Amino acid sequence: MLRLLFVFAALLFFGCGTTPLEPVEAAPSAEPPVLPLSVVHVADPRVVDQLVEGFHHLEGGAWRWTKQRFSVRLEPPPPVPFHSLTFEFVFTVPESTIAALGSVTVNVSLEGVALDSMTISEPRENIVFTSDVPSRLIGTKPLLAEFSLDKAMPPSEQDGRELGIVAISIALR
Repeated sequence: MLRLLFVFAALLFFGCGTTPLEPVEAAPSAEPPVLPLSVVHVADPRVVDQLVEGFHHLEGGAWRWTKQRFSVRLEPPPPVPFHSLTFEFVFTVPESTIAALGSVTVNVSLEGVALDSMTISEPRENIVFTSDVPSRLIGTKPLLAEFSLDKAMPPSEQDGRELGIVAISIALR
């Protein structure tokens, strides 16, 4: 038994004297394609394609700065009888934004239809903006949510990006 282990170890260490193996093509991925989601956490790598425009790179593994204008595409959730649809946006307005701008107003539209707006005049974390989705927009196709801020911090020497607010998640529920 000991001799067999020694032979096996020697073969592993010195090789078997055979020609190198030819590279084998990887089998096609068995994972299904990533489908659009109705709840978009901006840190989720599966949703990068749904962040249409105006989002900066991921920071802190959990959030992204936005520009003054930004948009995201949301898949509607499965229909539930007698259930209305609600739009939800979770975000933070940092102290640096309030110090530079005094306040910021967030305007939201869904497929070009204006929803409510919200003005923030003091630093706040995890603000939850909600609005009912007009029934005429409820269906089976993805919806484009567009955001505009009344103002944003311009690029500076410390940070060359236009900075709006900190996005955490956007959802249709």
